Amino acid sequence: MLLVWSASACAENATATIAVSVSILPACVVSGAPVAFGTYVPMSTASQNSNVTLTCSTGVGYAVALDEGTQGDGSTRRMARGDGPTIAYDLYRDAAHQQRWASGAAGATGTGSGGAQSFPVYGRILPTSAPAGTYSDNVTIVVTY
Repeated sequence: MLLVWSASACAENATATIAVSVSILPACVVSGAPVAFGTYVPMSTASQNSNVTLTCSTGVGYAVALDEGTQGDGSTRRMARGDGPTIAYDLYRDAAHQQRWASGAAGATGTGSGGAQSFPVYGRILPTSAPAGTYSDNVTIVVTY
């Protein structure tokens, strides 16, 4: 009698599982478009619009504020010319220039949807007699979440 050994007859399997997990941290990403007033004629009012774009993880509560800028004095934002003169301006949340974007106070609050959300920024320069030149400032967008 002939005995045939079959490898498939003796094959066995061993199994195990691998646990897979992740912890997702709340996150927000923010950017802002420049407020470029262009050429300003002294003793006139100038307005320019921009926006802040914010994307937060779904369900993440947030508060958005704009600081007073690098030239601000705590109550007035100012753009400065390189050699010292300044020109006052301000940033608002509404086209009527009634709701000021302020530092330390949330200009906008909400809950993230996972998609981009846009917040308007309305800039205004009131009549002034500033000397000719190029003026600038940098405002920081602060998002608390």
